[in-house]
Amino acid sequence: MGPFAVLLLVIFIVELAVGIAAAVNKNEVNSVLKSALRNSLGNSTHSSDVDRKAWDEMQMKLKCCGVENWRDWENVSVPLPASCCPDPPAQPLKQICATPATVYSVGCYDTLKTKVKDGAIVIMGVGIGLAFIQFIGIVFAFCLASAIKRGEEK
Repeated sequence: MGPFAVLLLVIFIVELAVGIAAAVNKNEVNSVLKSALRNSLGNSTHSSDVDRKAWDEMQMKLKCCGVENWRDWENVSVPLPASCCPDPPAQPLKQICATPATVYSVGCYDTLKTKVKDGAIVIMGVGIGLAFIQFIGIVFAFCLASAIKRGEEK
């Protein structure tokens, strides 16, 4: 066996193990994502201007409000930010939405989870395609090593 073929095989096995581990731990990733969003929401109410700006940006781009819904803002004792409104007021985002009836009803966790899932499907497709090409390379490397060995024996 050629060292190149063995190296390709080891890399292939490691990639396969990482892919399986990612699939098995999918629920843990979802749990960590939700926890991180909740912590960040709590931080946005205190002194973290970075968290507040990140929430405003995320809520406007993903058209969502809070972690699970707009009530998450009530749970942290903060008025609804204008970024939860489909039509934010002309004033700066420090202004609040007029009523809960005018805010995005879906939470950012579900929206973000869907975006990550869609991206993961694309990454998995590319990974499977690359793994197939890599597997063909392993087969050819073994064939080449075998042909070289037979050529040396003659």
